[in-house]
Amino acid sequence: DILYRHNGRRLFITSGGHLGLSPKDMQSNDVVIVASGAEVPFILREASEGGYKLVGEAYVDGVMDGEVLDMGLERVTLYTL
Repeated sequence: DILYRHNGRRLFITSGGHLGLSPKDMQSNDVVIVASGAEVPFILREASEGGYKLVGEAYVDGVMDGEVLDMGLERVTLYTL
């Protein structure tokens, strides 16, 4: 049962239409990033004092295990944590 296996996680859909699982406290304005060299995407939240804070790891269908590299995305953004 998917609800049992993913207790404490929240389902979400990215603006690009990808289905994912995030920490339960993810909010609608949080950012999903794929960090160079990381095995999983991460959820970041803009901090009131500037920069970003790490919300946690995510599973995003279609962007795991280097699949995002096959999408031809070349945009690089620097996030200050």
